Amino acid sequence: MSLRAANQDGRTRTIAKLGTAVTIAYASTYYLPAIVAGQMAASLGVSVSTVFLAFSGALLVSALLGPLAGRLIDDYGGKTVLASTSLVFAAGLAALSAAQGPISLFLAWLLIGIAMASGFYEAAFSTLVRIYGAGSRPLITGITLIGGFASTIGWPLTTWLSAEFGWRGACLAWAGIHILLALPLNLLLPTLKVAGEAPAHGRASLPVHHCRPHLSQRVATPWPAGCSHSYSASPGLSARNSPTSTVLARRPLALQH
Repeated sequence: MSLRAANQDGRTRTIAKLGTAVTIAYASTYYLPAIVAGQMAASLGVSVSTVFLAFSGALLVSALLGPLAGRLIDDYGGKTVLASTSLVFAAGLAALSAAQGPISLFLAWLLIGIAMASGFYEAAFSTLVRIYGAGSRPLITGITLIGGFASTIGWPLTTWLSAEFGWRGACLAWAGIHILLALPLNLLLPTLKVAGEAPAHGRASLPVHHCRPHLSQRVATPWPAGCSHSYSASPGLSARNSPTSTVLARRPLALQH
């Protein structure tokens, strides 16, 4: 098998592994409150709006820690960071399943927010740029296509789990999926830059679709694919000038599938 054919086969496997892990990340957290917020609120003695406030806190933490996630991917590689993130996702969901009141609810979502910072699209894109350089663009498109099924998978599965086992059981089930499926997939990702791939120069151009901002302080930035997006400003990252850090420093604050 030629080097080019071997690299193509490896890229296909990487898309499948990383795309599945990202899909699990979104399905288990981003779409979770829409289905179980009512059950959570009734069980914990809080309002539904309080549940969504805790969820919003997770999104805020995710945005603030995005640049740090980029630096960690630069320093240790996406495989290490994403595998560790699977464990944090599992821990956060397990903590959420054990919540007994508003304080533990918020703490669990904040832990999930830490995982979101290094487990959503932006970290996956940065990982691909680090491994494949300029050759990462078509892979990024593949990841977005697979990740688009997160709601298709997450909504019915969470609905069934919560109906059969309650919202706590649903959270525990998703935690188990992170450990049993997402973690092994992330551990199977390539570690080093693939031979024969061109390096990425400057800021990576990533085709992200259907993005929407969630914070009031934003910087409007043009983006390919005919849409504009808003990003959190992280001027401290510009000095580092690395593709993966830049991607996460100017990361979309939320992604809608």
